[in-house]
Amino acid sequence: MPYALITGGSSGIGLAIAKEMASRNYNLILVSNDNSGLHIARESIIDLFDVQCEVFAIDLTLSDSAYEIHAFCKTKEIDVLVLNAGMYFFGLAVDQDVKQIAKMVQLHVQSPSELSSLFGQEMKQRRSGHILINSSISAFKSFPGIVHYGSTKNYLRALARSLRLELKPYNVNVSCLLPGATNTGLYNADPKTMARASKWGFVMTPENVAKIAVNKMLAKKAMIVPGLLNKLTAVLLPIIPYGLIYLIRKHSSILKE
Repeated sequence: MPYALITGGSSGIGLAIAKEMASRNYNLILVSNDNSGLHIARESIIDLFDVQCEVFAIDLTLSDSAYEIHAFCKTKEIDVLVLNAGMYFFGLAVDQDVKQIAKMVQLHVQSPSELSSLFGQEMKQRRSGHILINSSISAFKSFPGIVHYGSTKNYLRALARSLRLELKPYNVNVSCLLPGATNTGLYNADPKTMARASKWGFVMTPENVAKIAVNKMLAKKAMIVPGLLNKLTAVLLPIIPYGLIYLIRKHSSILKE
């Protein structure tokens, strides 16, 4: 059976994608900095599915992490690469810890670039494979409070679009996932609030996002925006004037800490 490698695979959208891939008979390699979470995820997957599931604990904010992951997988053929690992913080850009900014850039820019190159080269040689890059609905518009998050997610969107053009002649598919608010631990929000928002459709579950993402990736879709509300948001965000965003921030508590 083919292998799917998933970064950020111990929880949230990454774990949901892992289970979705396992349901389609893909063996798995889960990567995360959460060692205990990885092993819990592995046990849940092998209990449910007849697949192999290996885990590799590593911090993707470290500069050599992509090469270590690639070396770990040297005896396996990675047919699907899911670049999902992410982090989030909110607040004025100039007030952020510079070390945290560096970690986000490493996690959202450097590591995905290196991993897509290392594994993409092998897919190019084999003339087959899928790369799924998890960006964000925030990549459609810059907003105060998430300057580094939005900017790095915009980079991922551009990376996916360009890689798709380069690798398509070699039968390698590159898809970009652009989810909106999803009920994971990324935002450190109140679980009850997130659950209510999920019930009313304002926030999607990781499982719904994963099912849509995997279906459309395997169908070789370029851009995957899960959910009707998110699709509408993706259309409207680019046409919102920045002057309006400034006024909203100036005269309300929205987009403020």
